[in-house]
Amino acid sequence: MYNINGMTIKNFGFFFLPALLLAVFGASFSCRAQSGKLSTTDKKAEKQFEEGNLYYMKNDMNNAEQAFIRAVKIDPKFKEAYLMLADLYSDRANWTAASANYKKAVEIDPVFFPRAHYIIGNIERRLGNFEEAGKYYRSFLTYAKDTSLTTETRLNLERVKVAAELMKHPVPFTPVNLGAGVNTPTAEYQPSVSADEQLLVFTRMVKTGPSVCASADGKTEDFFYSVKSGADWAPALNMGRPLNTDCNEGAQALSPDGRYMFFTACHRPDGLGRCDIYWAKREGKGWSIPENLGVPVNSKYWETQPSFSSDGKTLYFASNMPGGFGKSDLWKSELQENGTWTKPVNLGKEINTPGDENSPFIHPDDHTLYFASDYHPGIGGIDLFYSRKDAEGRFTKPVNLGYPINTLEDERSLTISTDGRTAYYASKNLQGFGDYDLYSFELYPEARPLAVTYMKGRVSDASSQKMLEAGFELIDLKTGEVVVKSVSDKVSGEFLVCIPVNRDYALNVSKNGYLFHSENFALKESKSVNEPITKNVQLVPIRVDESVVLRNIFFETGSAELKPESTVELDKLVDLLKKNPTMKIEISGHTDNVGGKESNLKLSDNRARSVSGYLTKAGIPAERLTTKGYGDTKPIDDNGTEAGRANNRRTEFKVTNI
Repeated sequence: MYNINGMTIKNFGFFFLPALLLAVFGASFSCRAQSGKLSTTDKKAEKQFEEGNLYYMKNDMNNAEQAFIRAVKIDPKFKEAYLMLADLYSDRANWTAASANYKKAVEIDPVFFPRAHYIIGNIERRLGNFEEAGKYYRSFLTYAKDTSLTTETRLNLERVKVAAELMKHPVPFTPVNLGAGVNTPTAEYQPSVSADEQLLVFTRMVKTGPSVCASADGKTEDFFYSVKSGADWAPALNMGRPLNTDCNEGAQALSPDGRYMFFTACHRPDGLGRCDIYWAKREGKGWSIPENLGVPVNSKYWETQPSFSSDGKTLYFASNMPGGFGKSDLWKSELQENGTWTKPVNLGKEINTPGDENSPFIHPDDHTLYFASDYHPGIGGIDLFYSRKDAEGRFTKPVNLGYPINTLEDERSLTISTDGRTAYYASKNLQGFGDYDLYSFELYPEARPLAVTYMKGRVSDASSQKMLEAGFELIDLKTGEVVVKSVSDKVSGEFLVCIPVNRDYALNVSKNGYLFHSENFALKESKSVNEPITKNVQLVPIRVDESVVLRNIFFETGSAELKPESTVELDKLVDLLKKNPTMKIEISGHTDNVGGKESNLKLSDNRARSVSGYLTKAGIPAERLTTKGYGDTKPIDDNGTEAGRANNRRTEFKVTNI
């Protein structure tokens, strides 16, 4: 077994056989005590049974087994001996033999130990015999007087029905081992990939020697990374300090741009509970010293398995904090402008159950959530599911990812590529290099997230070419919602932002002391999803005569009336002017060469005045603003094409005084 981020993972996947199995021994003796005798009348059989009990109490299972076998050979209707054999085989995880002996007992007398029907149902479900499991769940409801398990049994009937249907209709699944560069004879799990799928980060069990945090065999968890080398992954390297320590670090999640990492660490001196969530930032090729996220995300309870949304502000995670629906629930918290986190919000009863929900992964579409659950109807102990947000932003009823992605064993830790086609996960159920290995597979279309592409490049000073740390905002022009918020690397200037397609966006890149950069994107799925955008942004220092084209200012056709989606860009200009209170600007309007010169000049002048009017209403003094319409006299593109004419129809501002 492994202690993975505060969670004990048992190799044999013993997930829904309850403590009742361990109570069979006591139950059969309570029956004897009530009746004053065993069900057999054969003294030789009774003697073998008593010997078996003594061996069982001494944990001498081989001799106990032989004694119970002799007892049922002497008396083939010896119910208690069959129950003890079933219990013994359960202890050994020999489920087939355990089920056969429980069945013998209930065939002899179905009401002698009614809970045996429930236990048989659990074992047959464990073995994948779902119709057989349903048969015994139904017989339990018929014979059991104790109704404490009635609700669970009815749930299990629904589960085996769902499981049988899932296995009758398998989904496409061709797993590919990530290779010797990533996988080893020890355990690798919890994969994370950057949006461009060039960086893979994962957790590996490593031999560390003596340590207060190491397991009994001297192992702890460390982070490793691999970069794409052609079609393969290069040999993985330990991420080293300050991310890795002598203790356990795991359950990490990369931000889509690969620049932030959130992870779980347990039993740290600065921890607030058993396991807390930490974060670190990549600067150039190095990482900052990890910091505890603190209150209110972390608490005295157990917080783990973070996933950071592409919007740059929303953290999803698992926790057993009070206020949830079950043992471990999924929650979210948002990063505020002042750097603090909001009070965690439970994802609700559609996602969370009385059982355990964990391993959340929010796709860069910020719409599709993948997670693991041991309670929602499925095939194994822990199955993988997905859920999508509805129009109000609430997650809808989860869908099982299907068989054979989900198996009779446990599945968890799923990550999906930005384009939604490739899934990465850990499994020990396939023939790999040993223990848990990392695999990829093509995700079938119905389970894919919404289409997303990404934009990557660098930000630099237009004059000195020095790389800059600048803020990015991608804004949905229709709703005004900030869809993505990010920052370029202060050393390399690199940035990567994910962009859901089929929307119109305003992109704003800004840094104090510079004029902001404005872009407009109208992304369509068929054109954009497989065509990532590369763009190098040069920011211009605030200087007299420097100008900016406002690419997200829109007017009604042939009119100076501003469209509502223009407010996003106009508010950015208001913010720039308020941050630089002595700066004065000229607002200029420009048209293409279609139409008369005089009418174009008038239209361009009126449009510049409309922008000025918006700014003054927003609190910018009129004396800081001048306006001028240039008509078609200053084209920046060829008026011979529609694209060129569209570029020439524009609004600009120029710095006239600082």
